[in-house]
Amino acid sequence: MSETTILMGLIPLILFVIVDSFAGLKAGLVVAVIAALAEAVYTLITFGEIDMITGTSLFLVTLMSAISYKMKSPLLFKLQPVVIGFFFIAILYYSIFTGKPLFTEMMSKYSHLLPIEQQELLKNPKFMGILDKFTLNFAHILIPHTLLVAYAAFKLKNWWWLILRGLGFYLAMFIALILSR
Repeated sequence: MSETTILMGLIPLILFVIVDSFAGLKAGLVVAVIAALAEAVYTLITFGEIDMITGTSLFLVTLMSAISYKMKSPLLFKLQPVVIGFFFIAILYYSIFTGKPLFTEMMSKYSHLLPIEQQELLKNPKFMGILDKFTLNFAHILIPHTLLVAYAAFKLKNWWWLILRGLGFYLAMFIALILSR
């Protein structure tokens, strides 16, 4: 999986903050919806399907942009990552509960997209155990992160909200990985 794929979900949010800062709320919301649509098309072309997270994100970006536009407030748009966050947390816990940890399943499903050296890792039970632990640890860590993003949506400026949402998400991922080793 490339850096482009990993960062794709942030692009609508980054573009919203930039465009909103210079051209206003309406332009920021329109650009965010276009970017979310482009993300869905990219996912469809790259993986042959639109996964649940991308589809839900596109739906929420579009819906919350429309409501934010109507209300003339960015608040609902800024709450979109919070809704996605809690949705993702629920998926992570459900996958653990059903004995099919999400990251383990995803690595297996998309293994053909990985370099051969990384495909070999999937044959190692210790590595697969790390993926199982990572799924659980990430679910735990995403709870405070999502609550922090909600706080930022209500109380902080767009740029701080974006930093907490974007960098905070990857920091949470990094912490979960360290705890999983």
